[in-house]
Amino acid sequence: MNKNDPSVPLVILGQGDYEKRIMAPRVSRASDPESSRQAEREITESGARATYAELIYRVLHDASEPMTCGEIAAELGVHRSIISKRLPDLREWGEIVNGPERLCRISDRSQITWRIER
Repeated sequence: MNKNDPSVPLVILGQGDYEKRIMAPRVSRASDPESSRQAEREITESGARATYAELIYRVLHDASEPMTCGEIAAELGVHRSIISKRLPDLREWGEIVNGPERLCRISDRSQITWRIER
């Protein structure tokens, strides 16, 4: 992908009866430093952005209630910073929405929750 190319990669969320194919828009801004744009290109081109989005989508799809970022991270066994960067992607794509705020079972702090947009 050319760094000036506005095209965006396809991300496939879910499988079987809930598979969705969406285009992943760029998340860096023109005012961001080149290092941020490079990091975005690398995470997108490597497939990591789509992989984490898919994992989060599956966790939320299978959840019986909205989950916090910390709870999703604990479920996947990754640091919450990885999850916190992909949640806005999924929200922007119209796949998830914010749920009610409540105490996170992991951090014991008040956090917004996330759920699949059904």
